[in-house]
Amino acid sequence: MKNTITFSSVLWAILFSLTFITACSDDDDDVPASSSDPDGTVIVNMVSKLYDDYTKVYPDSCSGSFRVDEDLNFDGSSYKFNIVGEVNGLNSIKEIPTSGWESNVAVVSGYGYVAKNISISNNDTTTTYVRIYVLDSNALGWFTVKYQSPFEP
Repeated sequence: MKNTITFSSVLWAILFSLTFITACSDDDDDVPASSSDPDGTVIVNMVSKLYDDYTKVYPDSCSGSFRVDEDLNFDGSSYKFNIVGEVNGLNSIKEIPTSGWESNVAVVSGYGYVAKNISISNNDTTTTYVRIYVLDSNALGWFTVKYQSPFEP
């Protein structure tokens, strides 16, 4: 008996594959803040500086922006960063570190950070803190980040 592939069998295979792919796709591009997130939580999908169209984040009450640089580090000209470590969300970041501030730090999924923004205007220095949680990341330079600004524990 000769094996033949009919048009209808190919069509059924394609339809089944599309149904499977659609059912398993991740449609959470705009992840909503959960009820456990603090008031004022902002969620942003960030693209690193590996790409021409990278994302800059401008938190409320801060001067300047921060981004993810081409080495996949948080970076910002008027910012210093502190790695809190692995946490379960923004509410797990409860205090402002007293030491260990760096101009850039590696972005790691599941980690929390505190950013310190220093603004100087008319000889006045204002320091604003931002707490950051990396919800998701990949080696291609795409990140889902939650942050709250100002962070006042």
